[in-house]
Amino acid sequence: MTESDAYPPIEAYGVVGNLETCALVGPDGSIDWFPFPHLESPSILAAILDAERGGRFRIRPTDSFETDRWYVGKTNVLENGYDEDVGAFVQSYGSDALDATGLLLPVVGFLPFDDERVRGTIEAIESALVDDDVFVLRYDGEDGLPGDEGAFVLCSCWLVDALALSGRVDEARSRFESLLSYLNPLGLVAEELDPETGTHLGNYPQAFSHIGIVNSALYLGYARGRETPGPAPMGIRLGEPISPPE
Repeated sequence: MTESDAYPPIEAYGVVGNLETCALVGPDGSIDWFPFPHLESPSILAAILDAERGGRFRIRPTDSFETDRWYVGKTNVLENGYDEDVGAFVQSYGSDALDATGLLLPVVGFLPFDDERVRGTIEAIESALVDDDVFVLRYDGEDGLPGDEGAFVLCSCWLVDALALSGRVDEARSRFESLLSYLNPLGLVAEELDPETGTHLGNYPQAFSHIGIVNSALYLGYARGRETPGPAPMGIRLGEPISPPE
């Protein structure tokens, strides 16, 4: 066996998992890496690191066979993460719960902003997670944790970003200005806001809240046709935003 036979390129492996752990399966059916019982647990098989002593478990037909992988590129998420009944990308496979991180799918370039599934996700999140146009909860559904939490400022910024870069610029600006009204006289804001009282909750001041506000200002400027100083933020570099008017 040559070294190249013993160690297939990493891209040749398939990933099989159950949302708690996963295994790397080679093209010959060899399970060469398998942390158990959780993804962060030590691997009980490690042939991917040492072909002779690392350990593997192989399942394959006795006759000649060809191998292929089911998922390519983004198709795993597209097939399992999008719920036709909800009309949106959901929090986890098999769930119908919504999560504000769905607003980031077009920002990181996963799908363009004008994709109907992206538009549906934004609208579903607006309907289920948004209160008074500006307060955005992280997710819905049970999480097993006691008590309630406030609306996350960063999630409010993600909504502004998604609206601005999908062509809903006036709505994005209105919500952004509403969000800014909750900053204190020093321009600082906490991690969360109470949707009923506007009280600052959680860590204060919170750095990622302020980063979100800066990004939203840059995205709004872009969406209104203004030049962005310095490097363009991620949603412009990686995403496919609706072009601003000339």
